[in-house]
Amino acid sequence: MNTEASDAMNLEKTQILVVDDEEDMCWALKMIIELEGYGCTAVRSAAEALQTISRLPFHVAFIDIKLSDMEGLDLVDRIHQLIPTLPCVLVSGFYYVDDSPIQERITNGAVVRFISKPFRIEEVQEAIRSVAINDENRVVGHDTESSLPVPQVVLQPPEYNPPV
Repeated sequence: MNTEASDAMNLEKTQILVVDDEEDMCWALKMIIELEGYGCTAVRSAAEALQTISRLPFHVAFIDIKLSDMEGLDLVDRIHQLIPTLPCVLVSGFYYVDDSPIQERITNGAVVRFISKPFRIEEVQEAIRSVAINDENRVVGHDTESSLPVPQVVLQPPEYNPPV
């Protein structure tokens, strides 16, 4: 989705990869992430994700569990084999954090957070902040490890008043 020029331009920012086969979900996550001040590359398949992480470094990857070309759980396993230091956040409307496949990946370190769909903006923001801070701002992937500053942007979503 991003051109190589914009990918290169964003490398001074904390970089986050989003993998979801739903265009609307990619857009929503990308908007939340970019409004927080981070760089974001959104892709719509596991194949595209694997290609992207082979050429660009990332701080965090948000991965949907149900993808069109591969199960997101299998993608997490592949990423963990290739780049074991890349924190992955699973996003799903089909699983729960207590489900054994999720717990197994949390236990082995392949997954650092789990977010259920539908999610709140604050859940995504908190996942990014905690992973970036806990990982000491290291960017991983593409045979690179370096420190990058984590933007200290605080996004306050508009107050929502549900209809009565």
